[in-house]
Amino acid sequence: MKFGYKFKILKGYTFESEFIFKEYVDKIYYLKSSVSQGDPIYIISKLLLNSLYGRFGMSPETENHIIISNDNEQFLLDYKILNVLDLNNGNSLLTYNKKETSHNTNLNISIPIASSITAMARVYMSQFKNNPLFDLLYTDTDSVFTDKAIDSEIIGPKLGQLKLEHDFVKAVFLAPKVYGGIEKLFNDKLTPATFIKVKGLKDSKLIDFNSLHKLLIKNNKLSISNEKWYRNFSEGEINIKEELYTLIVTANKRIPIYENNVFVDTKPYTLKNGVIIDDGL
Repeated sequence: MKFGYKFKILKGYTFESEFIFKEYVDKIYYLKSSVSQGDPIYIISKLLLNSLYGRFGMSPETENHIIISNDNEQFLLDYKILNVLDLNNGNSLLTYNKKETSHNTNLNISIPIASSITAMARVYMSQFKNNPLFDLLYTDTDSVFTDKAIDSEIIGPKLGQLKLEHDFVKAVFLAPKVYGGIEKLFNDKLTPATFIKVKGLKDSKLIDFNSLHKLLIKNNKLSISNEKWYRNFSEGEINIKEELYTLIVTANKRIPIYENNVFVDTKPYTLKNGVIIDDGL
């Protein structure tokens, strides 16, 4: 409400409050922090921590799978088909549910727990997204890039603290999970390092910072040959193909703002009754 939002409360629920995962999280986090990133224990611990709330938010409708003949039309009528994968041998792999909704009660699902964890994480991240002390340059689920240093007490190796991964002197942010920067030069380095992150590109070293920087100019694009792997279920193979990966400023989450044909900022979409009424045009 402090930022102008208005809420209409329809109904609510009350729950008993308890730290139900403190020992679990503390133990798994200790395992994660006690080994190097390449250690299998690190990867397993990270998955156990990150997937905790997701497990509670799973759909109670479990999917079923079956291989049937393509001429089995009766099965298609009896079940709710979610996906069909043609095996190119007269059969198909079907993902389906029964038409009568049946919930699996053995999954230990709790939407309130999953929702609470997500909501509290968003509340925590709001201190970076709505802070007048600095400009927010880029943000993702659990990361932020700002034009000034944030409170040093927030940064560290402890549970709940942020990790300082980069200190850029110059950076470019083009789209979600597409950015790069030139690292600050420290005493033990002779030349500044460059960091590039491009989601979906197998080798981000194929792009240099200057190429990324040129994409700030409106309608500029960069095409790179990228290796992609495709599963062939019918043959039991994985096919590797070379495809063109095209980089360009995207507007799938926010509206790009240009000044003199140079990308300088973004603004949110405006929706009314679920329809976009401001698309930046």
